[in-house]
Amino acid sequence: MFRSGSSTGEIVIPVAKWYSHVEEETHRLTSELVSLARFPIDNEFYYRSDGSFVIRHDDLAAGRLDEALSVAELIP
Repeated sequence: MFRSGSSTGEIVIPVAKWYSHVEEETHRLTSELVSLARFPIDNEFYYRSDGSFVIRHDDLAAGRLDEALSVAELIP
């Protein structure tokens, strides 16, 4: 939400408040990375397990697909 300052007319943008460092880091990473593909991982030890390939926006734009990362999300 944008609002004008009362006396100078400047625009004030509220700063996000994070509940934890994990939440803040998750937001930072999801802002920097784009998912190329998501897929389920068959695993009997976790409630849910997903895998994905992610890449930074600038690497994707430059066609540097060798910079893609494999990420596993394992939820017990």
